[in-house]
Amino acid sequence: MVLDIFPFLTNDFLDSLDHEERKAKVKEAFSLAIELIQKIRPSIVLSCQCFARYTYQHERWGGFTNPLIDVLSSSMSEAEQQRVSKVSIGDHTFHVIKAFNPAKIYYEDGQEKQDIDNLLRDIFSKVFSGYGKSKALHKKSLKDKLDATAAKLHKIGFKYLDLMSHYERIEPSVPASWAHEVKGDGFSELKRSVSEIVISVKKLQKEQI
Repeated sequence: MVLDIFPFLTNDFLDSLDHEERKAKVKEAFSLAIELIQKIRPSIVLSCQCFARYTYQHERWGGFTNPLIDVLSSSMSEAEQQRVSKVSIGDHTFHVIKAFNPAKIYYEDGQEKQDIDNLLRDIFSKVFSGYGKSKALHKKSLKDKLDATAAKLHKIGFKYLDLMSHYERIEPSVPASWAHEVKGDGFSELKRSVSEIVISVKKLQKEQI
């Protein structure tokens, strides 16, 4: 999920407001961002926002400031050090990994451009590659479960055919009550087996949603 620290605000919109209105709208937008973090409760936030740390210096932003802005923002020096901060908002604690806005790459030339491009790629790779591996392992686990379920269904199918063949071979001389009892036990066992399969399949379906 991508979250702007000041969501829904544009320069044109802010420029259309007076000082007090700007400050109120900026505060409202920032409060919304904090509320979203508290509701979503991420374990990691990758900060690619450097400018927000200095918004209080700009008239356009109404001089608004808040201690959390500095905590959630980043800087090139912090990104180069690949710093990670532990942050608590209310009852939720998470880690903020310092990066920078990708747009900065387009303002540089030559070796500097290549260096910061490599830096950002390295940060993103370290953050997300682990998730990719974890997701792949999870998918493999689900596939293994599905394969096992399919094998079990196959086995039950043969068992069902075998039981049917057995019932068809019951001698007419056997008392009807005995035949009913044998069939009843066999069908009960088959029903239990099929029920187990249905439950397993439902669980797998829920895991894949």
